[in-house]
Amino acid sequence: MLRAMLLGLCWLGAPAYAGVGEGVIGYWASPESILQIARAGEGLSMRVVVLLEPNYGPNEIFGPPGTPRRDAENPDPERRQDPILGLELLRDYRFEKGMWRGRIYDPESGNIYDSTIRLGRNGLLKMRGYIGMPMFGRTETFEPVSACTELIVTMLRAAQPPLSAAGCD
Repeated sequence: MLRAMLLGLCWLGAPAYAGVGEGVIGYWASPESILQIARAGEGLSMRVVVLLEPNYGPNEIFGPPGTPRRDAENPDPERRQDPILGLELLRDYRFEKGMWRGRIYDPESGNIYDSTIRLGRNGLLKMRGYIGMPMFGRTETFEPVSACTELIVTMLRAAQPPLSAAGCD
């Protein structure tokens, strides 16, 4: 009888648990880009959807001026021509111990780091990349695109096609 009651309580709690960690899903902005985090099965995916400067400038070495930014630092030579826009950044992400954990690809260096993603109490997204132990890493903070700051609105309008994910119009 006790076993049946415990199973019933676990079953009733399952829908509540399913929503844990869902706060990270959506569009998030840094000063240089907008990222989209979405569910991917039991895990997460995150891709670059907007870049403040989507094309190479006149003094950059990786591509001709005016051409779309590419994944030039990728350790796989076959992937170095992949565009940064649309690039998938997360690997093996799962919700554990109250936060999302997995690995993240950094297109600026071509490195893959262990990482965590969580929603801060202030509503900002905290993404930490590290090697080995979290204390030896760096945290990046992203604000929700729905904050509609001047920079976010500029990036949304510059996106091709324009992105209206936040209703900042």
